[in-house]
Amino acid sequence: MKRGANIRDKDGVGFSDITEESNPKRQKQRDKILYNTNQPFIPHHIGTDNNNSNSKNSSAKNSSTTKTTPDVSASGDRCILNIRKGSTPSSLEINSNEFSTLDLKLTDEIQDYYAKNRQSELVFNNKRRLQLELYNIIRTVIPGSRLFMFGSSLNGTGTNSSDLDLCLVLHNEKIEDNQTIISTLFAVRKILHRYRVSNNIILIRAKVPIVKFQDNVSKIECDLNVNNTVGIRNTHLLRAYSSMDPRVPSLLMSVKRWARLNDINNACHSTLSSYCLTLMVIHFLQTCPPRILPSLQALYPGIFNLRVELSRIDLDVKLPAFNNNNNVYNNNINNDNNNNNNDNDDNNTISVGQLFMDFLDYYGNKFNFERNVISVRLGTTLIKAEVMEKVKPENQWKFISIEEPFSLQNAARSVHEEAMFAKIRHVFRESSQLIKRYKNGKRKNDDDVNGEEDDDDEGDNSGSLGSGDVIKSLFTIKLPPPVKR
Repeated sequence: MKRGANIRDKDGVGFSDITEESNPKRQKQRDKILYNTNQPFIPHHIGTDNNNSNSKNSSAKNSSTTKTTPDVSASGDRCILNIRKGSTPSSLEINSNEFSTLDLKLTDEIQDYYAKNRQSELVFNNKRRLQLELYNIIRTVIPGSRLFMFGSSLNGTGTNSSDLDLCLVLHNEKIEDNQTIISTLFAVRKILHRYRVSNNIILIRAKVPIVKFQDNVSKIECDLNVNNTVGIRNTHLLRAYSSMDPRVPSLLMSVKRWARLNDINNACHSTLSSYCLTLMVIHFLQTCPPRILPSLQALYPGIFNLRVELSRIDLDVKLPAFNNNNNVYNNNINNDNNNNNNDNDDNNTISVGQLFMDFLDYYGNKFNFERNVISVRLGTTLIKAEVMEKVKPENQWKFISIEEPFSLQNAARSVHEEAMFAKIRHVFRESSQLIKRYKNGKRKNDDDVNGEEDDDDEGDNSGSLGSGDVIKSLFTIKLPPPVKR
């Protein structure tokens, strides 16, 4: 059966209104209006249901007249994302007198990578259209269901190559038994085959079972689960953290890049998932002096908790900027007349390059993995022995312990092999040591006190370490040999 045939939503909006292939001329005109920017897109919606799919379609069509992207200011080749007026710090411009050459170069590298790879408005809208298309197909066999987008596509850390994560919420969203979920996924796979959505639809029976496929039209990779609503709530929380400070999304993206290139960013291979790395970055920013992020769950328990209905989650909830002086949020921060909110010596204005180096040092040399549990929920560390007594099963708290903000289980339970744990620690430590060797004085001529630059970083035979060498080496660490069993 041809995709889009004989499918109408409740309000009579045809399926052709949201597919890319139905009306090429109209789609081309629409894309020209909507997608003439590479700036990140911050959407104003998270799910689809029978009551709001048409309104969300219309909002997408009208986006050419409604500002849906955050302001972006440019300084040379460096783009700085101004999430909100009064966010800390306001400009994050780097003073060359305050930061070393390595800090400056690493900051430029991180910001340039973020500017080139962050999810564009075009990519997001393609994902949004695919979500609506899949929803219209699935509800023909599973009435009363809702389809939510979650994950990096919405939480502010997505790239143009990020998968589309979808959660199918049944009429009874509390159903969790594996048999019902698997049978539902079989039904989803069958209907997607019927409408030729993908040529290869795989059902993966993991701890959270999913249907995995690539859309034939948009070529977007999709992972669809059933009733795993905690992922939707996590997206809400992580999105709020990402929007608090413009350094957060760029730091997150570079940490994932570093981990991926060093082969420690794959839960299927018993290393760290991208979600775990995100929680590790947020925890670091909650504990660095002075801290950049607070605990949103502690400050706003009425907004970030399991009791809030999914339909009432507001992705764009307005939260004031963090004020370290009062250890709370400044409730007047959003007032346009209040221009002195960032005149605060306690606000952390460290460059994103220095934060990246401090992140490596924190987990490579300071954090006690054997004794402590990372808790973003509380913005601190917990004692592993105490957590093991309260949160079962005990054997999940093995090598790396990261408390899941809502379920309180170990988000890093995939790291269950000693060899993989050793590999992760080695990469953190070697990366940190590389930076320390540079800072201990092993610098090339391009890093001398006169600030003169020699573009030929690799042509020096002195054996000293240049800033360019450090940045290159950070993404090509040699892995340790496997631990003998």
